[in-house]
Amino acid sequence: MQYFIIENGAQAGPFSPEELVNTKNISAETLVWTEGLKDWTPAWQIEEIRQALENRINTQQTPPPVPEAIQNNTKEEKPQNEKKCHKAWWFILATIFVILIILMVSNPNKQDHKEAIKTEVTTAINKLADKDNDEDDLLTMGVKTLMRLFAGTTVDVTLDQILNYHNYLIYSSTDVTFDGEQHKVSYGILGHVFTFNADDVVRSYEDYSKTTNEASSTDNEEQTTNNIDSLKSNIDKTVSKEAGKLVDKVSKGKKAIYYTLGCKLNFSETSTFGKMLSDMGVVTVDKDEKADICLINTCSVTEVADHKCRQAIHRMARENPGAFIIVTGCYAQLESEKVSKIPGVDLVLGSNEKANLIQYLNDAFTKRETGETLHQFHSVKTKDIKTFQASCSKGNRTRYFLKVQDGCNYFCTYCTIPYARGFSRNPTISSLIKQAEEAAAEGGKEIVLTGVNIGDFGETTHERFIDLVKALDKVEGIKRFRISSLEPDLIDDELIAFCAESRAFMPHFHIPLQSGSDTVLKLMHRRYDTSLFAHKIKLIKELMPDAFIGVDVMVGSRGEKPEYFKECYNFLEQLPITQLHVFPYSERPGTSALAIPYVVNEKDKKLRSKRLLELSDKKTQLFYQKFIGSEREVLFEKAPRGKAMHGFTDNYIRVELPASLAKEEYDNELIRVKLGDFNHDKSALKVELI
Repeated sequence: MQYFIIENGAQAGPFSPEELVNTKNISAETLVWTEGLKDWTPAWQIEEIRQALENRINTQQTPPPVPEAIQNNTKEEKPQNEKKCHKAWWFILATIFVILIILMVSNPNKQDHKEAIKTEVTTAINKLADKDNDEDDLLTMGVKTLMRLFAGTTVDVTLDQILNYHNYLIYSSTDVTFDGEQHKVSYGILGHVFTFNADDVVRSYEDYSKTTNEASSTDNEEQTTNNIDSLKSNIDKTVSKEAGKLVDKVSKGKKAIYYTLGCKLNFSETSTFGKMLSDMGVVTVDKDEKADICLINTCSVTEVADHKCRQAIHRMARENPGAFIIVTGCYAQLESEKVSKIPGVDLVLGSNEKANLIQYLNDAFTKRETGETLHQFHSVKTKDIKTFQASCSKGNRTRYFLKVQDGCNYFCTYCTIPYARGFSRNPTISSLIKQAEEAAAEGGKEIVLTGVNIGDFGETTHERFIDLVKALDKVEGIKRFRISSLEPDLIDDELIAFCAESRAFMPHFHIPLQSGSDTVLKLMHRRYDTSLFAHKIKLIKELMPDAFIGVDVMVGSRGEKPEYFKECYNFLEQLPITQLHVFPYSERPGTSALAIPYVVNEKDKKLRSKRLLELSDKKTQLFYQKFIGSEREVLFEKAPRGKAMHGFTDNYIRVELPASLAKEEYDNELIRVKLGDFNHDKSALKVELI
């Protein structure tokens, strides 16, 4: 049997029991999951893993640790799989118990509370074991309570914001010390030290216990919610009143600037980085201001992209002297050490580490107090890239970008992305639905699904992409969904048929072809041929005649002889597609394409690119012309004051509303318009409001 664990806030695995015990060094309390289990379960509850743990312990000639859940029962009672307290809730309550007992033993003035608190905790554990609770809600409430009891509050960082980052949860990277004479407890989290008066911790816990007991005994759901909200507010006030001053070396008074290269996924992740820092009190620089923190999110799809990344880093260092410079993204993963040596660079984070940006940034800031550039880099090998950084943000844009997948298992001969992003992995459908609902609650109208190989969704959760699409289509408040890119072999006919009848998925597809020659496709190790590609395009147009179809094409790849490029051009010319994204092949170190003997010179690459771009312009303009005089709904995007507004129709026609008619309130609004003629550079159709 293969098992998954939660590692660094993300799902990792699968692992055999022996790998979990000997390589991952799990404990009896580590949460695991495998097929057949309803939810995450402590390792000691699984017979196969418990046996492996016992074997390890026997080998080490030491007695096995007794799980705290067993300790809380009578000596004769053994752990029972049917107990419902299978999740981390009992561990959280037990943690409260242990820390508070330490406080009581060390503080003679509180001895009278010791037995009462012990009884409270034991009673709560037993109640939770017997009561059919929603364990996810219990776990969330438990973590929030502990954060409020032992992590404190500050002006710049609220506890709800801290809770968004797994690396701040109390069961990772923490230290607790107690001063018996002054009755103070200090709790260290990732370099920050919070100090509280022991009296307040005990009083807060007593308030918590009282409210929890009241909540669990009432049938009034609204009253329960009010009790819990009141509790959170009271604990915030109680703890923050006596909390020692937090000197936050990362956020206090800092300003940041962000620069992104590459794909929509990169832009989505940069927006998330910005939100993480904003939640910590960092503000984005205004125009002409100097930044304290510079974050560059890099791309490495071509050699030109690598060069642009180096240019951006040098420019950031030059324009923001003394700033703390962070580099992440694909180029940072592939060339971590090389990038770290660029003058001015302090911190380089690979694909596995960027999810822990705040932790690395905080640690690095502490070490940089001398004022010297750090030149640190953190990255792992491709096989060890396991984390998934959730991302659903819009930055300064109108549309939200929801990251549904990361990594790729395809290893096409010309591509380095699997090495930069790792193997395919994804979150659960339920977690993505929750993010989409949050975007809707924030006023979002349109969400673009992003990823590296989106159609491969479900690789780690055994779910299907079509099921994700169907679930998202039901999210209230979101009027439009778009799929950023889908591999031809992963666009099944069921998906196309569903999108044709969907409430919210737009008639808009972007499909990477790469070459219209079957010979070249084989050299690239693509998983389809031109016949399959043509079938998908034909089906889309049959079911959605108005659909916009964009296509990626690479020119000048190794092995693309003139006759093969001609095949490609003729194939694209006869397809009913809308637009081509054309890019020249670039030699990438370490790729198997370098073993293909035929090399296209740079002059021919440029000529081939020019021909395909001209074909693209022709097809796009013909597509736009079909809709002149028709009415469509447009989602308008924010424009600078005094400038024309732009937006997109459902089928991705770019439109332009004259500055004289543009209004700020049109931003993020769906408005029906009549499509007119082309604008001055033929990049959009002019529109008038209906």
